[in-house]
Amino acid sequence: MADVGQVNFKVAVIQMHCVAEVAKNVEKGLKRVQQAAENGAHVACLPELFSTGYYLRDLKSKVSDEPLNALQETAKALDVVIVAGLPEKTPEGIYNSAYVVDENGRVPGKYRKNQLFPGKPVDENDVFLKGDGADVIRTKYGRFGLQICFDLRYPNQARDLAEKGAEILFYPTAWGKPRAEHWRALLRARAIENQCFAVGCDRVGTDDMAMAGFSAVIDPWGTALVELDGKSEGIGYADIELKKVRETRDALPLW
Repeated sequence: MADVGQVNFKVAVIQMHCVAEVAKNVEKGLKRVQQAAENGAHVACLPELFSTGYYLRDLKSKVSDEPLNALQETAKALDVVIVAGLPEKTPEGIYNSAYVVDENGRVPGKYRKNQLFPGKPVDENDVFLKGDGADVIRTKYGRFGLQICFDLRYPNQARDLAEKGAEILFYPTAWGKPRAEHWRALLRARAIENQCFAVGCDRVGTDDMAMAGFSAVIDPWGTALVELDGKSEGIGYADIELKKVRETRDALPLW
């Protein structure tokens, strides 16, 4: 396992409510990213499907490249890295994807959701294609591992990313309110068992279902550096010291 970096930076989790209009969601998301950057954030995370909201029944008609293009322009203009969940249209169908957009407006990597949520009100398997595997994405702020929402319930996927060198696991999410305590517990578990940072960015309000909120940043010891509430929009900030990954693994050599 390669040595981790020594970079210190500030990450922001953007907890927002999404409506059925793409333009309004994108405008709100970009304003929140700008606010985060003005408050010193180097990396900003937006939720799963932040551009469309979790309105899956008519999602196909709302998928375009425009939100990603807007994220690229914003990241470059603000000199920030953005992690964001977006639907991705391909000739084969639509993926539930998450992108890393770097400070130069480039996309060094993306991830397609591996574990599609099978529950109500809509089975994601009826809307999205299933992703396969995940790679670590290198940025100036360390090695990122991306997963999305329901993936959080599968510890082997997080471990695979950690073994590949991920120092921070990002979870853009649209997690249902009835399972809020699962979300909070599992996010901590992924950080503790992999001895890395976990960044969980959920939504609030109601789309096709009520959202849990409780966006948080967890350190390698399982401590919440910040956690938002379960009902309000807002931005949570946390200072990341990547050396804590190595210090935690040295102090408790589970690997």
